[in-house]
Amino acid sequence: MHNGFYEDYDTFCEEAEAIGDVYDSGFDFLDVGIRTHNKTPYNFIHVECNVFASFLHDKYGYKIESVWNKSGEYKGLVHSYCVKEVNGIKYYIDVRGITDSWHEFIQEFYDNGLWNDDSDESYFTDNTLGRDTYQHKVEWDEAYKASEVINDEYLFYYDIEKFLQEKK
Repeated sequence: MHNGFYEDYDTFCEEAEAIGDVYDSGFDFLDVGIRTHNKTPYNFIHVECNVFASFLHDKYGYKIESVWNKSGEYKGLVHSYCVKEVNGIKYYIDVRGITDSWHEFIQEFYDNGLWNDDSDESYFTDNTLGRDTYQHKVEWDEAYKASEVINDEYLFYYDIEKFLQEKK
């Protein structure tokens, strides 16, 4: 069960399949069209995910989690996101929207070679890199403002209560 930009992704996949093709560009479509404070939603998947997770935490009180790699080409933060457990179901929330599928959620990072559940080099934490870790606080502030605008524009993508009411 999911919402938000995951549904747009589904549409791209279905359209490609209808013409005998495969849509394999992940969420690259989020890097065009929508732009605010010099950011696109794509920035919050692969570059400033920690800012968007912090915004969601501040706005909705969601718990922040992060996945990391200990070494290798992509050493460091892979992705920060929020989680909310409701009735025993864990929901994953980031700029793409809400999903209850870990596989669907993490697939973008598998596809880019950033994450592997089976690797000893990958691990989780219950936090992310906050504003105090940014060398240029202005960058954080601009990304945070962009997060607010995206949330306001796509409110139903990030509010778990509205999501669950819609999916009833």
